Amino acid sequence: MHSKPQFAVAAGATVIATTSSDSKVELLKSLGARHLINYYKTPELGTAVREPTVEKEGVDFVLEVGGVATLAQSLKCVKNGRSYRYDWISWRRASQEPADDLGSKIGAL
Repeated sequence: MHSKPQFAVAAGATVIATTSSDSKVELLKSLGARHLINYYKTPELGTAVREPTVEKEGVDFVLEVGGVATLAQSLKCVKNGRSYRYDWISWRRASQEPADDLGSKIGAL
């Protein structure tokens, strides 16, 4: 988590970070995130992330590390025709769910 916002800012991105905890907000700000959203307090994450974007179109790039629980809302954040990256390595470390189950859940979205 720690290096991802820094790399994005260094590349010129405006970072909209999501977190499950208010205690992480200051850390994410210190790493360069400009907009912070607690996804437990804001269940419609896709709409909330679009708010600070130009004409509320959505973001150009999403890096998903939360897993299946946040995947559907993360997909709603992306501007049409833009990139989406599922960070499989981070997710697999945090989950015991087999890869086959993930594929079936993505297909069901």
